[in-house]
Amino acid sequence: MKRKVLAAGSFFVAYAAASAATASDFTINVPLVLTNLPNATAAKVYCSVTAPPDNSVVGNGSTRFVVVGGKYSGTVTVAFDAKTTKPPGTATQYSCFLGLEGKAAKGTNFESSYSMLVSDWLGATGQTITINPSNPAVVNGALPGHK
Repeated sequence: MKRKVLAAGSFFVAYAAASAATASDFTINVPLVLTNLPNATAAKVYCSVTAPPDNSVVGNGSTRFVVVGGKYSGTVTVAFDAKTTKPPGTATQYSCFLGLEGKAAKGTNFESSYSMLVSDWLGATGQTITINPSNPAVVNGALPGHK
């Protein structure tokens, strides 16, 4: 079963209909807006889908993209297959989070994600960043057909 999920960076979640033409078991689209990040060079959206009763990972993937001029606006598509040991139909939940890559104030490369993103960014660049509505930058919810 192929599934598509549309997850917005503002945590508003809407679902797109599954398509038989989809090559991957899961396709998650995350609308994302990044602004005022002059030290950012790239970003990555990481996604996974899980199954009950223990929230075991059915599959995961990520998509990396370039950040130009400290900003990005668009939809990031993360497509991936279920693990060979887990059937795709067992997944009921998805979760995605943001990672950033950049140049530190001293010129070295760095990257950070999830709950350390805000503090790592401040330490590396001296810039305070805000993640709306909260840190860590996570979007999650039920897959289509599951509550």
